[in-house]
Amino acid sequence: MTLFTEAQLTLGSSTIPIGAYSVYPIPARDHWTVVVNKNVTPGAAYDDKQDIARSTMETAQVEQSATALEVAFAHVGARCTLRIYFGKTASFADFTAK
Repeated sequence: MTLFTEAQLTLGSSTIPIGAYSVYPIPARDHWTVVVNKNVTPGAAYDDKQDIARSTMETAQVEQSATALEVAFAHVGARCTLRIYFGKTASFADFTAK
C-alpha cells in the first residue's frame, strides 16, 4: 500500500514526515505489525534499511469472517486508524497528526 501524507504523523514512538511511503502489514499468529518504508518505487524489493516506522497492531477476533482482505483508513479528528480485516482477524494501528 502507498501512504501519502500532507501532515507529519506519528506511529507508535516514530515520526513520519510529510511525503509518500510504502506501508507493509506483516501478519503473525498472535499479532500483526505495520511497517512504514521510504521506498515507493513500484515493483521494488522490500528493504528494511528504509523503514522509518514499525509498530505492533492491536489485534482482535471478529464474529463475521471477511471473505477477502479488507483494508481501510478511518479518519477521526487528528487520528487516522489503519484497519485490516482478514478472515476472522481484525488488526488496527493509529496514525496521529502532529
